Amino acid sequence: TTERLVIGVYRNGFHLQSKVSDASPETSDAISIVDEFQSQYPDTGIVVLGNMNDFEFSPTLWQLADKNGLINLTKGVTYIFRGDSQALDHTLMGANLAENAEAEAIHVNADFSSGIRASDHDPILAWIQ
Repeated sequence: TTERLVIGVYRNGFHLQSKVSDASPETSDAISIVDEFQSQYPDTGIVVLGNMNDFEFSPTLWQLADKNGLINLTKGVTYIFRGDSQALDHTLMGANLAENAEAEAIHVNADFSSGIRASDHDPILAWIQ
């Protein structure tokens, strides 16, 4: 049998992009962490997930995902701002994990008023077979 080491990089409120600049220090930090793990453990399964406060098509998310061969598995809405549905929370996985994985937002927060929800973001459920 082959053993697979899975490294998770998680931070609630990753915020890859601030509203006044193209990237935040978190982007460089996340890229450095993923680069380090990939160089030390080339067969490692990498997972980066959380509230990145950035759209799936943004240059900062591209820096983190495409540069490191990560695939964004989260599809759909994870946040609603002033009535606009947005995808700001992401689950990025290396190709060696993504081929047998899925991720989806569980709609228990964003659709509801602030008085009855736990957060303004929906959590993401991810599973790897």
